[in-house]
Amino acid sequence: MGSSFLLPGPGQPVTGPDPTFKSGSTPALVTFDLVSVAPPSPLYIQRDDLLAIVVSSQVTNEVVTVRARMLMGPVPRGGQPDQEAPPEATVDPRNTNIIQDIVFVTTPAPGNGTQSFVLPLAEGYLLGVTASTTSASTSRGQTFVRCSLTRTNSNVGNQRLVLFSDYATNIAVASWPYGRQLSPTEGPGWIHGVQAATPGAGADWSFTAGNAQRLHVLSFSATFTAAVAVASRNITIIVDDTAGNIVWQDDVTAAVTASQVASINATQTNVPVGVIATTLFAVIPPGLQMQNNVGPATRIRSLTGNIQGADQWSAIFFLVEQLIDNG
Repeated sequence: MGSSFLLPGPGQPVTGPDPTFKSGSTPALVTFDLVSVAPPSPLYIQRDDLLAIVVSSQVTNEVVTVRARMLMGPVPRGGQPDQEAPPEATVDPRNTNIIQDIVFVTTPAPGNGTQSFVLPLAEGYLLGVTASTTSASTSRGQTFVRCSLTRTNSNVGNQRLVLFSDYATNIAVASWPYGRQLSPTEGPGWIHGVQAATPGAGADWSFTAGNAQRLHVLSFSATFTAAVAVASRNITIIVDDTAGNIVWQDDVTAAVTASQVASINATQTNVPVGVIATTLFAVIPPGLQMQNNVGPATRIRSLTGNIQGADQWSAIFFLVEQLIDNG
């Protein structure tokens, strides 16, 4: 009996799609080159260009590493002279895809303002620049780096193109391209505790920002120990400058009497009402920022009325958000 199924004929299948097939997808509107493409950088470095690096840090034993990558320009080769034409320079195709890494490492001295360095560059495309740190591991406000292009050995006032200026850590590096250009006084900053110097017996304390520091004061707490001498010590917290110009003052909620050990606290909010008689409060200006860069330095100090010779201030700690203020 004959078969009722139609079997395919012998031979190879026909190549190409079935002419009756209709695709349901939309074809791409553009195509991309995969060979002989332009370098991935808009910045071409000439032989007179220099990389200017400015570093500021408030951290001891900080190490800043700046890395740059360059796609080198072609190296011309001189041709042989002949009788009909002068020598012509030719480009060796083997020298058109060389990437050079430039690494610069410095250890800035903490609190000494800015330190500047200038590095020579070769001709070619600048692909990227990064700055990372070792000690400033997580907090902004500790180490600031600015990189720019210049054509003189001095980078002050001669910057041709600022690549980036930002705080750097070993996690969030400052970089070009796609980096930021910020002032060092733009936060957020480094939030930490700072201890003020303990004064001698019978004396008040005073606290100012350190060299090249901008401090946003969040709160403070101190201990006042009254001697046995009978007197009511009335404590005032004053914000002024080193020239003596007072801009704020507030007294604590109660007097400290003989033999008391009182905790004196201040925040930017209203004075809380507590049940512990020796925990006292004052208010400091909201958003208070202290500087020690231009003009008289901002200062916070205590003024204790009826202070006795054996009275003692101690454990004076400030919670601050710290930034670098180098002008």
